[in-house]
Amino acid sequence: MSVRLLPLVFTAALLLSACSKQTKTIELPANYRVSSSDLKLTLEIVSKLEQQLPSEDILVVFDIDNTLLAMNTQLGSDQWYDWQSAMQKADKCDPRLVRNRLASQGALFFSGSMRPTQNDAAAVVKKLQQQGTTVMAATARGWTFVLPTMRELRRNQMDFRATAPGPVNGYGEFQAASAVRPLLYKDGVYMLAGQHKGDMLIELLNKIGGTLPKAIVVIDDKDYNLAAYEETAKRLNLNLYSIYYTGVSDWVASFNPEKVTADWQQARPALEQLQAIFGNDNFKLPTIDSKLECE
Repeated sequence: MSVRLLPLVFTAALLLSACSKQTKTIELPANYRVSSSDLKLTLEIVSKLEQQLPSEDILVVFDIDNTLLAMNTQLGSDQWYDWQSAMQKADKCDPRLVRNRLASQGALFFSGSMRPTQNDAAAVVKKLQQQGTTVMAATARGWTFVLPTMRELRRNQMDFRATAPGPVNGYGEFQAASAVRPLLYKDGVYMLAGQHKGDMLIELLNKIGGTLPKAIVVIDDKDYNLAAYEETAKRLNLNLYSIYYTGVSDWVASFNPEKVTADWQQARPALEQLQAIFGNDNFKLPTIDSKLECE
């Protein structure tokens, strides 16, 4: 598929209140990255792009965890998962490790709840949608977490069905050439199962067909995800605008391993009891929490 490019180099006055509390005049060339603790910066960037492009030629891609929504407890949060993953690599017999991290995460997603990362998060999304911008969400969560993910988006008044690219209902679960795990695209939410966000976005856009967006704005709290988008954009010569979101960085930094370990020890028996009574349609925990190779 050929990529049509449009020069988008201009000077824009953006309000970076979350970063500096001052208005700065900054140069905004293609492949631009900025950090902000305020999602409203997305509106500022899109507003400047709309001076050069129709709204429908601009694609905005929001991450979910710790970007649009955050777990209400540290247990089951993005930082909990990252901590568990790092600990698994360092010492697979660490007693604080849960058995089958993904299954445990699924149980915590099902039983837990999420809150907006900032009070006007849903309003920012809606404003973009109302002005005709193409808006979707892309998450590292896998397709098995689709039900609690959709539940929490709806509960927090975020709906991407009408403004995301492709069919209104998406494609459900599908395979892609460069993917090693199944992908799912449903109701404007793209679930990547931890795979390269840049390449997987292009897989989806190619599946949808037509010309690629003339400008892509991505918002994510993970540097490596933004780097993945940037790597793909550079390879394909796409115009990309990256926002490194830091709105919950203080909450992430307050993560307490001892507290979440104690919380898990309390929660696990209750989750196992629910599973024993109601079955494992919503989550499936391992029957034991110890690691046989470490006993």
